[in-house]
Amino acid sequence: TKLFDTEPSTKNQKDLERIVLENNAYNDRLNIIESFVRNGKGLDLNSDLGIFSSLASTRNWNITSLESNPLKAKRITELHDLEVKNTTFEKLKTNEKYDLITIWENLEKNVNFLNNIEKINSLLNTNGIFALSFHSNNNHIAKSLGKNYPLWYYPDYLYFFDSNLLKDEIEKRGFKLISTQLVSRKYLANTEFYFQKI
Repeated sequence: TKLFDTEPSTKNQKDLERIVLENNAYNDRLNIIESFVRNGKGLDLNSDLGIFSSLASTRNWNITSLESNPLKAKRITELHDLEVKNTTFEKLKTNEKYDLITIWENLEKNVNFLNNIEKINSLLNTNGIFALSFHSNNNHIAKSLGKNYPLWYYPDYLYFFDSNLLKDEIEKRGFKLISTQLVSRKYLANTEFYFQKI
């Protein structure tokens, strides 16, 4: 499987270790996605290092990475042979239609997320998949740790969503929930939602 466009020895070791670590989680997510739709066109929002986009491309997805941070966008092109759009989702102008749109671990930083759901819907083909993961404020670990839950104190996390309320808000905007996962790691828990456009 091709993960790099150049030899790993030329890359930042910390980035490479993170890529190896996160590939397992992204493989599991792609397995769920591909049980509903396979090998189409995808848009990965807030791609960070482009790890998901790169892995999906090795599984025959035509993936575009969207990353608003210019330094991260540059890093994606250094690490992977991918198309990267260096802009925000709000400013993205495209006539493309997608079979898959993803947002992984970035809802907490996105002040306009609920306002963007209609645009996400408009960019998806019928029966397309909208997949996202987030740290909900009502997961079992957050409840048990209370004020000691580590994510409350992340400086770049602006919002925490109640998973039930978020599901309802997305379904009001033309989606149905087709799969959900709760993935726990040490003192953190990620909720994963997989919606289909209706």
